[in-house]
Amino acid sequence: MYMRLWWKDARQFWPIWGFLVLVALAGDALIVHYGSENVRDSTLGLLAIGCAGLYAFAVGAAAFAGERETGTLRLLDVLPAPRRTVWAGKVSFGLVSTLAMMLLLLGLATMGVDKPGLVWRIGHGGDPLPLAVVLLQGFAWGLFFSSILESALVAAIGAILMTTIAAYMVGSQYRDPYTAMQTNALVALVLAALSWVAFLWARRRRFRSFGLEFRSPVVVTGSGLVREAARSPVPPVEAEMSPTAAAVLSPVHAIASPMPAAGRVIPPAAWSADQPRPRSTLTELLRLSRETRREGRWIWAGLMLIGAAVAAGLLGGMPYSAHDDAPFVVGTGLIALVGGVSAFGLESQRRTYRFLVHHGARPRLVWLAKLLTWFIGTALALAPALTIFALGLAWPQRTGGVSPWLLFGLNLALVFAVGLVCGMAIPRGITAWTVALVVALVMVGVQMGLFAAGMIPIWGLFVLPAALVFISWAWCGDWLLERPAPGRWIRLALLVVGVKMVSLAGLAGWRAWSIPDLGPITRPAAWTVATSAPVPPGLNAAELYREAGQVANEFGRASIHQGSREPLDLDQHPEALDLLRRAVARPECWFFSPDKLTLKDRWEIPPLTGLADAVKAHALRRIARGDLAAAWDDVVLLLRMARQVGQEALGWEAYTALTIEHVALDLAVDWANAAGQTPDRLRRAIGAYLSLPRMVPPSEVIRAEGVLVERTVDLPHEDLKEFLVNSMSEGSGRAPTFDKFLLVDLMTTPWELTRVRRLNRLFTARGLEHATLEPWQRLNRGYNLDTDVYGQIGQADRLALLRLLQFNFAALISRDDENEAMRRAVVQVMAARSWMLGHDGKFPAKLEDLVPSELPALPLDPFTGKPFGYTTLARSLDLPRRDALNWHPPAWPSETYLIYSAGPDGRDDQGLFLMPGEMRGDLVVPVEPVAKKK
Repeated sequence: MYMRLWWKDARQFWPIWGFLVLVALAGDALIVHYGSENVRDSTLGLLAIGCAGLYAFAVGAAAFAGERETGTLRLLDVLPAPRRTVWAGKVSFGLVSTLAMMLLLLGLATMGVDKPGLVWRIGHGGDPLPLAVVLLQGFAWGLFFSSILESALVAAIGAILMTTIAAYMVGSQYRDPYTAMQTNALVALVLAALSWVAFLWARRRRFRSFGLEFRSPVVVTGSGLVREAARSPVPPVEAEMSPTAAAVLSPVHAIASPMPAAGRVIPPAAWSADQPRPRSTLTELLRLSRETRREGRWIWAGLMLIGAAVAAGLLGGMPYSAHDDAPFVVGTGLIALVGGVSAFGLESQRRTYRFLVHHGARPRLVWLAKLLTWFIGTALALAPALTIFALGLAWPQRTGGVSPWLLFGLNLALVFAVGLVCGMAIPRGITAWTVALVVALVMVGVQMGLFAAGMIPIWGLFVLPAALVFISWAWCGDWLLERPAPGRWIRLALLVVGVKMVSLAGLAGWRAWSIPDLGPITRPAAWTVATSAPVPPGLNAAELYREAGQVANEFGRASIHQGSREPLDLDQHPEALDLLRRAVARPECWFFSPDKLTLKDRWEIPPLTGLADAVKAHALRRIARGDLAAAWDDVVLLLRMARQVGQEALGWEAYTALTIEHVALDLAVDWANAAGQTPDRLRRAIGAYLSLPRMVPPSEVIRAEGVLVERTVDLPHEDLKEFLVNSMSEGSGRAPTFDKFLLVDLMTTPWELTRVRRLNRLFTARGLEHATLEPWQRLNRGYNLDTDVYGQIGQADRLALLRLLQFNFAALISRDDENEAMRRAVVQVMAARSWMLGHDGKFPAKLEDLVPSELPALPLDPFTGKPFGYTTLARSLDLPRRDALNWHPPAWPSETYLIYSAGPDGRDDQGLFLMPGEMRGDLVVPVEPVAKKK
C-alpha cells in the first residue's frame, strides 16, 4: 500500500521536484561563473537548502488539500487502507523526497567549492542542523494547513508565513542556536501530530466540501427560443458530487424550473447554430464575474485572513526596519502570487473551462472577467496591510527619490502577472504556484537590480507586468477552447519568447538611442603638439620629477598623494631641490604619451604634492631667516611646477597641479606679508608672476578625459571587463564579489557601450559649457554642474559604466575657481604691501588707490564679476560666526586688512570667513601691517 501511495505522489510531484533541481543547477552555474571563492563557499549550500525548503512547503501543503481539490480523496478512502496509513504514506514520501533533493543539491554544490565541508558548513553558518530543523518545521506547517484546508495554495501560503513568523519569534526569544533548534523541532512534532488528528477526524466527520456552480448566461427553451437565463437560485452541490455533475446540474435546473424565465426572447431567425448566440456583453461579464467570485470565495477568505494577520502584526508593534521587514514583504508577496495563480488556475486544475465553452462563453470576455475580479479581490486582501504599513512608512530615504508606493506596487503587480500566466498554463495548482514563486523571485530581483543600477527608468517597471498580461490575453483562446496540443503550447512558447525578445530589444534600443550623439570629442591642443613629434629626453621634466620622488620616498615621509605627513627636509637633501629646479627649467613635462593612452594604461605619478610641501617648508624657513629673494625663488619654483604637472591635461594630474598651485599661492601671501620687504622686490615679483604662463584650463582637462573614456570603451571586450572588475575592487582589499562580475557583464553589453559613448559626449559637452563660464556667470544663471550633468545624466545612470570611468569635473572646476580667486587676490596683496611701503606703512583707504601706481587695473572677483571686497580684520571679527562650528580666529595682527572674494556661494558676507572646506563664507587673504623699524 505504501508503494502505491508513493507511486501516486511521485507522479504528482515529479514536475515540482525536477523544476527545483533545474533551478538549483542554473543558480549553481551562475554562482560558479560569477562568484569568487568566498561567494561560492557561502552561497551554494544556502541555495541547495532553499530549493529543498521550497519543495518541502509544496509537498506538505498539497499532501491532503491537493487530494480534496482534485476529488481523489474519496478514491483513497475507498482503498482498503485506513487514513492513518494514507497519512503515514504521504508524510514519509514528503520527507524522503525532500531529503533526497537536499542531498542531491548539496552533493552538486560541493563540486563548485574548494572546501566542501558540507558546503563549507552551509554558508559559514556553522552547524547546519538548526537550518534543517526550520525546513522540517516548514514541512510540518504545510501538513497541518493541508489537513484542515480545501486549497493547497492557501495551505502553502499559510505554511510559509507561519514558518517565517515562528522562526523569527523563536530566534528572537532564544539566542542560543541549539535551544532555538529544540524549540523548532518541538513545534514541528506538535504540528505533525495535529495534522494526523485533523486528517483522521475529517474522515470520521465526513467534511463536506463546497461545490461550485456553473450557469450559462443564456438557456435554450423547449420551443427553440433563446432566452436569457433566470436569476433564480440554484441549490448548492454536495461535497461528494464531482465537478462535472456540479457543472451540469445548473443549466438543467434552469431549464426545468417551473417558474417562467426572465429576460427577453430572441426569435430563431436571428441566430443559427454556427454563429455566436447574441447576448448582452455587460450581462455576461457580470455573470462570469459572479461565478468567479463564487468559485474562489474560500481562497479569498484565506487571503483576507492572511492580509489581516500581516496588518495586525504591524499594528501590534512588530519590529520593522530595513533588515526586519520579512513578515510584511513575504505576506504581501504571497497574497499577490496566489491571487494571480488562482485567476485561471482554479479553472485549469478542475478543467471547468470546458463548460464555459459548452455554454458559448467568449474567451476574451472570460479573460477580462476573471482578471478584473481576481485583481480587485487581491487588492482588497492587500489593502489592510498596505494601509497600516503606510502609516509608518520608512522607505522614501532608501528609494532614490522614487515613491516607495510606486516601487512596491509595481513589484506586486509583476508577481500577480507571473502567477496569472503560470496558473493559466500549468493545470496543477501547487505546481503552478511553485513555478510562479521561483519565476517571480527571479524577475523581481532582476528588475529591481536593473532599476537600482539606473539601467531602466521607473516607467520601465511597467513593461514586464504589461507583457505578461498581454501573453495571458493572447493565449486565452487556446486555454479556454483547449485547442489540440502541441499547437497551443508552441503558440504559448512563441508568445513568451516573442514578448521577451521585443522587451529586450526595446530596452536595448532605448538604452542605445535615447541619448543624442554629439559626435567625436576634439582632442586637447597640447596633445596635438605632443603627438606630432616626440619630446626629446633632455627637454622632458618628467624624468627629473621621478628622480626627486624617489629621493622623497627613500629619505622623507612625504605622502604619495597628499602631504599629510612630515615632508622631506630639503636642507638635508639638497639633491632633491636641485632636481626640482632643473625640472622646472625644462619646457616640457609628459609623464605619459597621449598618443594611445587609455584609462587602463595609466599609472601612478611621483609624490608631487609631498615634494611641494617640502618646498613650502624650505621657503618658510628662508622667510624666517629674512632671505626673501631665495624664498621667492621657491615660490616661483612651485608655480612653474604646477603649470608643468598640469600640462598633460589629465584629470588626476590637473587636480594635483591645482593643489600644488594652491600651496604656492598661500606661500606667496606669506612672502608678501613678511618683514623686510621692499617696494622694488614686490614690483618685480608682480611682474614675474604676471609673466607666468596660464594654468591649463579645465576645458582642456574635460576634453582629455572624454577622449580617454572613448578609447577605454573601445578596448577589446575582455580587456575592458578585466579593467572594470579591478577598478571596482581597488582599495577594498577583497576579491571581486558576485554582483560586481554580473554588473560588469551588464554594463559591457553592446547597447550599454553605445549608450556610454553617447553619454560621454553629452557629459563632456555639458562640462565644457560649464567650464568656459566665469563662476559668477554660472551663479547668475543658476547653472550647477552637479544638478545639470550629474543630476540629468549621472543619476539616471548612477551605477552605469560612465560613472566608473568619468573624472569628477565638478571637483576640478571648483578647485580651479577657488585658485582663480586666489590668483587675483595674491596680486592685490603684493600691490597693497608695495603701496604701504611707499606710504609710511599706511593701509590704502580703498583698493582703487592701487591703480595706476601699483597695478594697471584691479582684477575682478570671479564669483561676482565686481571688484574684490576690502575690510578690516576687527570689523570681520565683530560679525557673528553664522553656523561656523569649531571656528577659531586667525593669528593675524589686529590691524590687519582683508581682501576677500565672495566665494562659491556668490554672497558678499563682509569678510566673514569660515573654516577650510566650507562652501559658505568669503575667501579671505590678509594684508598685514608693515613692521616699524626700530
